[in-house]
Amino acid sequence: MDIQLPLCRLAVRDKVIITSSRGTRDCVWFDNLITDTGLDQISNVPLGTGNVPYLFTQAYVGTGDTPPAFSDSSLADYLASSDVVESTGINREGEGRPPYWRYVRTYTFAPGTVTGVLSEVGVGYTKDTLFSRALIVDVLGRISPITVLADEGIQLVYELRSYINSGDVLQTISIDGNIPSLSGVYNITIRPAAITAAKPINIGVGYSHTNVALYSGVIQNNTLVPLGSSTSLSTYVIPTTYTPGSFISIIAFSFATTSGNYTEGVKAVRITNSQCDFQVGFVPPIPKDITMRLTLNITFQYGRFL
Repeated sequence: MDIQLPLCRLAVRDKVIITSSRGTRDCVWFDNLITDTGLDQISNVPLGTGNVPYLFTQAYVGTGDTPPAFSDSSLADYLASSDVVESTGINREGEGRPPYWRYVRTYTFAPGTVTGVLSEVGVGYTKDTLFSRALIVDVLGRISPITVLADEGIQLVYELRSYINSGDVLQTISIDGNIPSLSGVYNITIRPAAITAAKPINIGVGYSHTNVALYSGVIQNNTLVPLGSSTSLSTYVIPTTYTPGSFISIIAFSFATTSGNYTEGVKAVRITNSQCDFQVGFVPPIPKDITMRLTLNITFQYGRFL
């Protein structure tokens, strides 16, 4: 059975703060461009990355003035990097339209680490695999380089936003097969679940935060999870195949014959993911029993919030 989740839309912005014994001076917030490399990373986190924020391990600064492009994977003129993190925080902005989760991370460059004129910044796993890149600009969008003196340090405040589709998405699935009780048309409703619960949005799909559970009860409003008993499939998974540049991952979650066999069938599914949890309701319920294995092919999609 195939389920396609709503597009997860991402955005990034930065602010540079110069610090010294004389005080601080900072620039305005400015937007970053998420690279194709970055969207590939969040769509397909590889094995072996451990329990670390894979997408944002280091901050980078440079002196280039080439406008960012989706095809970029590095700064135009790299100068220095820092993996020193002063603070990290996650919170939800629920009053905006649409609402979004915000992940903020502050990187620190010690005094003397960087001197001269800075005009570009980026964040990523390595300097050649940037998740995002930007020129430092003023409130009017004009390039606004910053001069850093030998006794000054730098703070790069990095904000990732994950915009949530808070409404319902309706789909219809037709099943034709050798099991008469399963054949037919299923109307499904895809809705966020536990939308107010904090999520580690700096981690991509396929990490240990991605799993699925079957439920005996129906879906509820977007601040809750489905009713009833549940059977969870919480294992490390990666996309079976991934095409670079597609920003789409399809992951198969398979429940054994002994899992999720409810008297009135499977009425809902909860899909846990780094950016947002979803609950999926089925009408009619899926009549799974001990003779059946249920495989859900879940499509995760990522893009830019423009």
